[in-house]
Amino acid sequence: MSTTMTEQILEGGSLPIIFICVVVISPIAEEFLFRKVLLERLLPYGSTVAIGISSILFGLSHFNFEQLLYTVFLGIVCANIIVKTGKIRYAI
Repeated sequence: MSTTMTEQILEGGSLPIIFICVVVISPIAEEFLFRKVLLERLLPYGSTVAIGISSILFGLSHFNFEQLLYTVFLGIVCANIIVKTGKIRYAI
């Protein structure tokens, strides 16, 4: 019987470490990647283009069609926050 890497991590890892990685580190890393790096690099093409592309890529990065619409919507909201305020901490 084969196990996935996720199953191996969950079976062998400590609960506090898993919690910190999933609830704290992953969302912060996503925001830096999609809002700080990608959004800022796309802003010279216009805020609408930058927000649209970064949000679609954010949705697709979750590899789940059922989550696609609301992750893209969340990406649009967070990207707008970054564009309007210039601060990533509000999106995190």
